[in-house]
Amino acid sequence: MTRPLNAKQLRFVEEYLCDLNGTQAAIRAGYAAKWAESTARDLLQDPRVTARVTELQEQRSKQSEITAEWIVGRIREVAERCMQAVPVRDRKGNPVLVDTPTGEVTPAYTFDSAGANKALELLGKYRGIFTEKHVVTGRYVIEGRAEASDMDEWLRSTSAGS
Repeated sequence: MTRPLNAKQLRFVEEYLCDLNGTQAAIRAGYAAKWAESTARDLLQDPRVTARVTELQEQRSKQSEITAEWIVGRIREVAERCMQAVPVRDRKGNPVLVDTPTGEVTPAYTFDSAGANKALELLGKYRGIFTEKHVVTGRYVIEGRAEASDMDEWLRSTSAGS
């Protein structure tokens, strides 16, 4: 039978759940600031501590009804909204027109690439997609179809050359 966590360890767990910062949690729990980083590392490697952290996180998720599926769903919504093409309009509300490389004049569209990239990054991290072994090519989406960007050729040439 494993021994229970002592009062200081339990306090560390509670403090750790506030901000997931082990060093600061160790200090707030009463451990020496000088050794807080190594103390936190040791505590977070203790299976009893990690089990308690997991248990309390699950309890809090149930109480708040915020689950991993809920979070992923919201991030997906953000990505989809940020990637929606929005017509660019001038101050009078008229569509802004641009010349295409083929000489056509078409309405200009924009989307929130920073918001889309961040949401997609979070989803990729959740799925474990982003590791040093993966190479991501640049693509943009207009009206539901992926179009190759100039970055694709550059990425292929630089990744092949390295």
